[in-house]
Amino acid sequence: MTSRIYESVRDDANRKSHLGEDAVTQESVWDYPRPPKIELTAKRIRVEFAGELVADTLSAMRVLETSHPPVYYIPLVDIRADLHASHIL
Repeated sequence: MTSRIYESVRDDANRKSHLGEDAVTQESVWDYPRPPKIELTAKRIRVEFAGELVADTLSAMRVLETSHPPVYYIPLVDIRADLHASHIL
């Protein structure tokens, strides 16, 4: 296990030295934790559908789980009110 971690760190260092400091920025879903990790994101998350803005937030939560792509959860207050389930029923 230790050698595998060392090799990973060494490989990242080699890529950075050959390609520049910012070369290794892509995340791997296999590095995400188990159980899942929930974190606030500083990113602005906008959802558009058919050219219409559906949601826009600076308060999204990001869920990271091993072998799954990140999932963003948007507060209900940041989703267009006319699209809430209570308006559809």
